[in-house]
Amino acid sequence: MLGFFPTPYPDELLYSLMARYKIRSGIISPKATVGDLFGSKKHRSILDVPTNLSTFLQQLPMGAEYVADEIIFKHTLFPFFAPFLPPGRIQHAITAMISNGGRGIHNTIGVTASKVKAPKFLRFCPQCFVDDEQTFGEAYWHRVHQIPGIVVCPLHVMLLQDSLAPIHDINPHNYHACTSEVCSIKPNAVVYSPKAMQELSQLSKDVAWVMNTKLTSRELSWFKERYIEVLMQKGFATPKGRVFQNDFLLDFSNYYSDECLRQAQSLIKSNGTNWLSNIVRYPRKAFHPIRHLLVIRYLFGSVERFFTSTKPYQPFGNAPWLCLNGAADHYLQPVVHKCQITYCKDTKKPVGTFLCDCGFVYSRRGPDVCESDRFKIGRIKEFGQVWHNKLLELHSRGMSFRQIARTLKVDTNTAIKYIRLTKGNNSMLESLNNTVTIGDETVRATHRAIWLHEQTTKPSLTKTQIRRIIPKSYIWLYRHDREWLNENSPITNRKHKNRLVNWNQRDRLAYSKIRSVVSKLLAMDGKPIRITKTKIGKLSGMLSWIEKKLSKMPMTEKYIKLVTESVQEFQMRRISWGVKCILEKNEILVKWKIERIAGLRKGYSEQIEKYIEKVLICPGLNVKCKNFE
Repeated sequence: MLGFFPTPYPDELLYSLMARYKIRSGIISPKATVGDLFGSKKHRSILDVPTNLSTFLQQLPMGAEYVADEIIFKHTLFPFFAPFLPPGRIQHAITAMISNGGRGIHNTIGVTASKVKAPKFLRFCPQCFVDDEQTFGEAYWHRVHQIPGIVVCPLHVMLLQDSLAPIHDINPHNYHACTSEVCSIKPNAVVYSPKAMQELSQLSKDVAWVMNTKLTSRELSWFKERYIEVLMQKGFATPKGRVFQNDFLLDFSNYYSDECLRQAQSLIKSNGTNWLSNIVRYPRKAFHPIRHLLVIRYLFGSVERFFTSTKPYQPFGNAPWLCLNGAADHYLQPVVHKCQITYCKDTKKPVGTFLCDCGFVYSRRGPDVCESDRFKIGRIKEFGQVWHNKLLELHSRGMSFRQIARTLKVDTNTAIKYIRLTKGNNSMLESLNNTVTIGDETVRATHRAIWLHEQTTKPSLTKTQIRRIIPKSYIWLYRHDREWLNENSPITNRKHKNRLVNWNQRDRLAYSKIRSVVSKLLAMDGKPIRITKTKIGKLSGMLSWIEKKLSKMPMTEKYIKLVTESVQEFQMRRISWGVKCILEKNEILVKWKIERIAGLRKGYSEQIEKYIEKVLICPGLNVKCKNFE
């Protein structure tokens, strides 16, 4: 049991406390220090998430009021990772830190697999160093200064400096104290732009807030859903959650400076997949907290707003919505409880379709910005039986078209159109607008009568023209009575012109285009693309010719057979490309690297196995490609 142990300072690492104990106790040997602290000389010093805390607490002096949870959340880097890990993994990590084993703790919190790497040396803020010596008589290691991607002190907005103390020492048992011997203050060699400095400062303040606020852990899908909500508002995602990746990546890259993203080890790749695209997709893995914080600052403005506000995205507000049917008794009353949200393909803005029980269906493009937007109609999709009944009633009273339109809140031409449509066919219109069920013979007879009536009164019209006049009857008959519809539709006598096709000329044209496409595929940078008949057809715009008329183009057919690759041939070309990439990076050529970069899965053929062996012996070996000429 220890005779004493230092009192922790604000935001001090447990690693720093143990280093101060080493100095005050006068122990020189690192192994002797860990022997005192943990009762075993085999324990290793860990900076970010120390383990064996239960053993450490047992070694403390009598009366020392230390609790494992308090040490974990106030004197380690674990609070930085905790909010972005699933709840089950949180408890597993805490158990690993407290237990005597603690193996795999870095795998649990995702540090091992992360591409955001920790700094090589412990860091300090020059002003914090001076202030700590004046206030406490000694300096110490602050937690927030050791976070990967953070280069600015959140308190003094000064650039952090590297000390001479390595995080991973040659002696794994050693603890380095924050003293003037290892923390020599020097002029900053790096100067950032004002924009980058502001972004890095905001990022460090977000990290400090996360570490000092005990946040609730949530599932990975929760973060993705919150991100998608705001991307919808920005017009970068559809109401169903599909993200317009190109627009999103471009706007994110413009929001942050390259200096900031480089320091945060989170630059966006211009080609291929990248972390930003994956973070808003289905969550298959955890992402480094620094990357979450970059996305949160971009979407929400601050990390505090993100974690404290949980209002879902409602581009048209909450239900109920107003019914804008001028013929209904509940006109302008909030009685609509059904709203289907889609998106506009041109503007990528949400489109709300509102369905009232009276049958009136209207839509408008959002999002609603002010209260008056609730009274707007973009398009009326269905008037409903209530509206049609009112229309007939007002017309029977002898009201003018203009008066009817004014009463029903529609355009005059709309009123005229529907009055003429229903004139002499009122019973049919009534059935047309009622809700129908499949198998209802009355409905079937009504739609058949409407279809035959249009043919009788307008014998010169074609099937397509009749369809445009009575679309509802056509749709119903097409879905539920198609055989009758085909037998009772106008027959169009088309005079087919026998156009002679010059297939020799078309063959030469196709051959020229396909050769050009194949040349571009082979000359493309990056990972090779397999040359197949479908790929050639799509890129050349002649897929239909290739699928249906290839036998009439012998030169093109011969060339396609010549250049298309089998799976094995394509794998060999990828291997050659992978070898070239490895050698360009001056890396050692080994089998597993070739398999990874060439995208080979286990169980590939014996021929590919032999080819890899040949490549390892003779790296300059090229695959015997087809004769693309």
